[in-house]
Amino acid sequence: MRRLLALAALLVALAPAPGAAAADAAGTDPAATTPRACADALALLDDSRPRDAVALVDAYRATATSPADPAARAAACADVRDAAVAARDTAATLAAEAEALEPGGARPTSGEAESWAAARARAEQALALDAQDARAAAVVRAAQEEETTVPDRAASAWDGFVEAVSPLGPPLLALLVGVLVLAVVARLVVPVTLRWPVLSAGERVRAGAAGWGALVAGAALLVWGPAAGASTWAGSGVAGTTLAAVVLVLGFVAGVVAVALALWRLVAPGARHDRTRWWAWAAAVAGVTAVAAVVLSARALGGPGTVAAPLAAASLAAGAVVAALGVLLVATVLATRLRLTIEVTSGRSGDRTTSHEGTGGARLVALLGELGAEPPRGLEVPRGTDISALSGSALSELPQGAFVKAVVSLAQGVVGSVPWRVTVEERDADHLAVVVTRNGRAAGSAALDRAGLLRFDSEEPTSAAAAAQVDLYRAAAAVVLLTLARHHAGFEGLCGATSWRSLALQYVAQSDLTDTPDRERELLARAVDVDPRNDLAQVALAHAEGRHHTLREDLDAYGRWLDRFVARTAGRSGYRSLRLRAQYSRAATTVNACFAPGRDGDDPAGRLDATAVDAVRALLEALAVERAAGREDALVVRLQDAVESLYRQAEAAARALEPVAAQGAPAAPRTDPSGRTEPSETAETPRERLRRAYRAALARDPEGADPPSPTTPTGEYNLACTYAVRTTPLGAADALRTTDHLRRAVVLADLRAWLHDDPMLAAYRERPEYAAEFGQDPLDLLAVAPFARYAPALRAWGLTTEQRIVAVSPPDLAALLGTTPEEAARVRAAAHLAAEDLPALPGRCDVLDVLLAHDVGALPQEGLPDDVARAVRSRVVRLRLTPSERDRLRTALAGWLG
Repeated sequence: MRRLLALAALLVALAPAPGAAAADAAGTDPAATTPRACADALALLDDSRPRDAVALVDAYRATATSPADPAARAAACADVRDAAVAARDTAATLAAEAEALEPGGARPTSGEAESWAAARARAEQALALDAQDARAAAVVRAAQEEETTVPDRAASAWDGFVEAVSPLGPPLLALLVGVLVLAVVARLVVPVTLRWPVLSAGERVRAGAAGWGALVAGAALLVWGPAAGASTWAGSGVAGTTLAAVVLVLGFVAGVVAVALALWRLVAPGARHDRTRWWAWAAAVAGVTAVAAVVLSARALGGPGTVAAPLAAASLAAGAVVAALGVLLVATVLATRLRLTIEVTSGRSGDRTTSHEGTGGARLVALLGELGAEPPRGLEVPRGTDISALSGSALSELPQGAFVKAVVSLAQGVVGSVPWRVTVEERDADHLAVVVTRNGRAAGSAALDRAGLLRFDSEEPTSAAAAAQVDLYRAAAAVVLLTLARHHAGFEGLCGATSWRSLALQYVAQSDLTDTPDRERELLARAVDVDPRNDLAQVALAHAEGRHHTLREDLDAYGRWLDRFVARTAGRSGYRSLRLRAQYSRAATTVNACFAPGRDGDDPAGRLDATAVDAVRALLEALAVERAAGREDALVVRLQDAVESLYRQAEAAARALEPVAAQGAPAAPRTDPSGRTEPSETAETPRERLRRAYRAALARDPEGADPPSPTTPTGEYNLACTYAVRTTPLGAADALRTTDHLRRAVVLADLRAWLHDDPMLAAYRERPEYAAEFGQDPLDLLAVAPFARYAPALRAWGLTTEQRIVAVSPPDLAALLGTTPEEAARVRAAAHLAAEDLPALPGRCDVLDVLLAHDVGALPQEGLPDDVARAVRSRVVRLRLTPSERDRLRTALAGWLG
């Protein structure tokens, strides 16, 4: 419309007036006004109005009445008009391109990607040339609407919400203040007692939801009820009634949840001796009272659309009861959080109050994570515990700066986000003091002394060296873990351990003393003696004493112990991983026993018997249960890899043991108590049961393609043993396969040590492949323990043979070696044993080394004890000797070895 008005005004201005006709008549040329019209059109073009410029020029040309120069008037303002037409047409082209670039339209021919940004940019270019292009303007508006739709809607929704709730501002503020006050009261209740209930994760969630719901409901009843009765808040109408109903429902549900939690704890087995029964009774009484108060308050609610006055009177009592219940439940949730912070202070150099870097805080956090946050470790024995309750953000260390530490400690104390605090004072390298507090109250403590914990002989050099290897922070971690276990659920992986000292001894033995088997067994035995219920230590000790026996009777005894352990721990919570380890050890032990000789010299069976087949099947069935339950963690995967070769051996044995099918009618089916008919158990042979267990455990067909290659050193070792016993006698091809798999297995030190004694590898150890790959060169005399300590001095004085050492008197030998007469006498006695009792054959120094390690000072006429004889045989077998040298050495020792 504005364009039309401007054009009309322009036409009026350009129309000839009456005086103009007179001027024409007088001879004035109308072309004299041409520069003004062109200038106006150029101004319109500069103002991005090419359409108006064209219209102005065309109007000027149409008003020509003088025939003086028609051709000149028809071509007036030609340059301006051409520029205006070009601008208009270019703008139209850009507008068309902008429309094509709008998302959702046809693909642009230019190859550019469709986007609102590109479309808007092209449309703005068109409007810069022709501000009157409607198509370009429409594209710009669409782009603006697309960009501002979400924020505009959000702003509109927020404005509507604010407008709707603005009348509720004062009541909501009062409710918020009430909830905050009750939350502060709950926080103040937390340190009142140390005996809070042990809640599972689900119970804590229910208690937390019910507690906060009760706090809100209690605050609402305490604040809004009197306000409604005093008419200070217009709570009438359907909205008021609905709000009151919501508040009452919250209080009712919280009471019901509290009663359910309390009853569950009161009727649970052993509840009579539970020191937290007070909480169950308090929750039950508060829950029942809250439910009754809510019901009475609901009856005070009037007819539809009205909040009756009796509600205001009843709300104070109901609100107080519901709020008290909320305080109890919220305080319980705050007090039972499993979060702890650790501070380690140093008492060295007289400074016993400040903490500094390097005092062990990070070390203790790491050890607690290893002991209580990692998945089960150890294939046959547990390495630590089977607890993972401390995973995630449960552990933290206080910062090192004094100011920051004070601020963090204050914040944690006020908020109550970290109930547990561990303080460790490191007095010196051999003494630690550990204090564990919960919400400011002492929950556990221990004074750790290296000598008192280990009880090693400090005068004996090897004992002192072993004691120095022990990390006392492992014992501190055990103190913290056992303290937490008394107050929290999720620590069933302790497997019966209740003494921190027993757990500390077990943890130290399996972590720091694995290189000293005797000390490891000593600490494990003491761990069991301190706490016989510690099944982690029981399994570790039984494994250390029985797993590596080489006689069938000993291996059978260990297998029977494992059978009893698996039977007595069936169904116990937290024993899953420990039972899997025991079942694997049982399978491996029974298989080894089939290839071990008897104590009386009986030959090995040479193949798996029915007991071994049943043990392998039981392990497969246990793994099938884990796979069906979706619990294929690292331990299960390792066991699946290790059991593959055991299955191959058991399947071959089951095939050989399988009787010929009897002729006649099949076995009658049996009927279960419900009346359903099931196939007879005798219809399935042991081999078929074994194959079915294999399919369920490993999810593959035993008759399928070749079994997968082992993925762990244990799997490689088991496969090597399979090849070593596959044929009798052991052929060269299987010996090479055994060597190949053992080469990849012995990266683990315990497997490298065991291959020299493993009964399944007895035939392989007689092969030259064994000596070439895993044999040991015979020791030199000065490499044996008593002489190795003084080897430089012995060489310097030319005492390099046992005869020369024996020829020197003890006082002179003590002077030459720079030691005590007692130590010189010990060295001379060892040389005398080698010179007088042992044959002068290659390998005799290795035999001497074994005898001295077992404190044998002379070879008895009746023969060596069984353990010493086994150790000598094991050492002789692994020596890199020629067959004739080995036979001569065995013949010379036969009288003592039996």
